[in-house]
Amino acid sequence: MGCIFSTPKDTGGNRRRPGNIGDVSVYVPGLRIPKPVDFSQSLGDRLSKSLVERLSALRTRIVVMAGQEGPTITRTRRKTQHGGSTLADLQQALEDYLPVLLGLVKDGSQLQHEVQFVWINQEDEAEETAISNAWYEVLSVLHLMAMLSLSQANLLLLPRTSADGYQPKVSEGLQFENSCEVGVFSKLSNAYCLVAIGGSENFYSTFESELADHIPVVKTSIGGTRIIGRLCAGNKKGLLLPHTTTDQELQHLRNSLPDEVVVQRIEERLSALGNCIACNDYVALTHTDLDRETEEMIADVLGVEVFRQTIAGNILVGSYCSFSNKGGLVHPHTSVEDLDELSTLLQVPLVAGTVNRGSEVIAAGITVNDWTAFCGSDTTATELSVIENVFKLREAQPSAIVDEMRKSLIDTVV
Repeated sequence: MGCIFSTPKDTGGNRRRPGNIGDVSVYVPGLRIPKPVDFSQSLGDRLSKSLVERLSALRTRIVVMAGQEGPTITRTRRKTQHGGSTLADLQQALEDYLPVLLGLVKDGSQLQHEVQFVWINQEDEAEETAISNAWYEVLSVLHLMAMLSLSQANLLLLPRTSADGYQPKVSEGLQFENSCEVGVFSKLSNAYCLVAIGGSENFYSTFESELADHIPVVKTSIGGTRIIGRLCAGNKKGLLLPHTTTDQELQHLRNSLPDEVVVQRIEERLSALGNCIACNDYVALTHTDLDRETEEMIADVLGVEVFRQTIAGNILVGSYCSFSNKGGLVHPHTSVEDLDELSTLLQVPLVAGTVNRGSEVIAAGITVNDWTAFCGSDTTATELSVIENVFKLREAQPSAIVDEMRKSLIDTVV
């Protein structure tokens, strides 16, 4: 399967190593990643449409995530902004895909030879292997899962400093002036954080102390108002602003955010974009009445798949749910059927719940990314516990991480 020998110098650059830590050598896996496959062409007349779409969606997610995060897996010095959580996300995607894939080889099924699966060496894309056998795909998936587990183990061996990553946590007890609706006055993504101007210095300093070493924390207004969280929508790839945004505000944000973040002002009559759009780095749910041009802009600027949806019958999807790449919280009256449908659509676990002592307006009381969440001051201990769990923000002991990954791998194979 191939491993690349690595030493602390390789993995840490010129970072100063703590004096009480001896030399550590780790083996960084040589990674193989999948290329896209058209299941509909090979299996369209052999399986139900829903099953073909399920296979396609699960594998496409793996292809996208592995392609985007491959370099961070094989080179531990290139940490993600949220401390390597994408390794766990990719591992979960593989675990979701494997049981469905095994259906193609069950009891010697003839379907196992119908699809040509292609995998490439991430270090050398010219090294490509294509085999029309579903067992090859199964073994390749298991190999990738094993490599992810090895990468996680490597990270536990390396000295941890504050620059190594960011520890998951929830910041509670926040207020903007006298309001506990922190999501109204802030917008958080994996690449930046926006905070409304004019609030107390304590409000801004809470965000700055937790985030400033990792992503920019920018004070701003939008359209001359402070309800910025309800007026904009964004993720690590882009930021969408309403037509009411002034030229000065637009230029300020473009100058303040990372160069790779696309900042775009759009002409949409439903100008409270934060109320009308909920998104993570892969999927966006939108108000059913958004213009088609706006839908295309969302897909282009944010780099996501766009779905027109309602949450518990509410068209303001951006207000009644909040989700990251790891999990999500939705309106408490969301039915079990709708919850399952949304979870499948988003490919993340979802929980129906509340914030700020029973508030159904989820996104007003919380702002969250893949490694931290900020909650309003009225949020109860029970609500905080739900938030920590569904967004996977509760810190795990290192040994528990490895044990859990090993257990899930063994259970899946068995």
